[in-house]
Amino acid sequence: MSILVKVLRTVARLALTLFVLGQLVFLVSSNFLGVEKPLRTELKNFVWGDPPPEDVDTVWTGFKRSVQQSVKDSPAPEYFEGTGPIHETYYDKTTTYTKHWSQLTGQPQNWSLFAPYIVEVVPFPAVELRWDDQDWPDWAERPLPANPRPAPLVILSDNEPTDRRAFAHYQGFRFRKYEGNLTPYASAEDGRFDPETSAWRKKIRDRVDDEPVCMHNYLRWRLKVYAEANPGLPRPTQVILLVRTFKIPKPPGPPPWNATGLALGPARVADAPKPPGPEAWYWYDLGEDRVARWLPGAPLDTKDYEPVERYDPVAHHFERVGK
Repeated sequence: MSILVKVLRTVARLALTLFVLGQLVFLVSSNFLGVEKPLRTELKNFVWGDPPPEDVDTVWTGFKRSVQQSVKDSPAPEYFEGTGPIHETYYDKTTTYTKHWSQLTGQPQNWSLFAPYIVEVVPFPAVELRWDDQDWPDWAERPLPANPRPAPLVILSDNEPTDRRAFAHYQGFRFRKYEGNLTPYASAEDGRFDPETSAWRKKIRDRVDDEPVCMHNYLRWRLKVYAEANPGLPRPTQVILLVRTFKIPKPPGPPPWNATGLALGPARVADAPKPPGPEAWYWYDLGEDRVARWLPGAPLDTKDYEPVERYDPVAHHFERVGK
């Protein structure tokens, strides 16, 4: 009996040692991955970016000039471009493993207080209800049309502000966190965003592949709440997850009032008259884009496919997501 106890103690100590070492590797790697991109970008800009102004002469600018002079004939390595074997072979796998371990053990590491990221693009999910067979897939039987057929409608998120001049929430954090897991983030320059790109298609693909069940549950819940509030409405044929994206102007920002001094009422800011020129007080509206779709009347093949389809913004159609 004493030998068995010694063996169990040895195994327990070994398991604890491996756990502590693995936890140390997890904390270091996950936190490094969180700051790797901004650090890499800053280092690239320092070495291969624009030289400092000629009228500024400090120890730091002198050091920067000497570094840039030493590599002036050498292009930036592919690592600093976010490509190459390091990113393609190790980065994505390590990110996946650390994410799964953080979810399993309840240790999310993707938080930050003030840095390195400052929010510039704000996405809000929305749900579109349709009663037609537009863009209907070949794998599902076409639904019977509703009579009369309601016009398509969009249900906005409760977190999306009606007046974007004053936006603050202090309740419903868990709900906002859940919605944040459903919405991909758009990249925009000067308030412009083109969704018909492979980069945006990849963002939609990655988000739907990561959260198909969460999206399905969210769409079911939004439909259930709306149906209970509108009992006479027929069941929709399509429930589509949208993302409505806005970009916040960079500091110090434009004036908080429009050029005409118009006092806005309860109407949505997006519908209000917009002042001419770049001195606009409103957020940049980057548009409303499709992400995923659930067909309530279509049979779910849960063995081979996920419960929602994902949208391809380049080909302009929905596609099934295999397991």
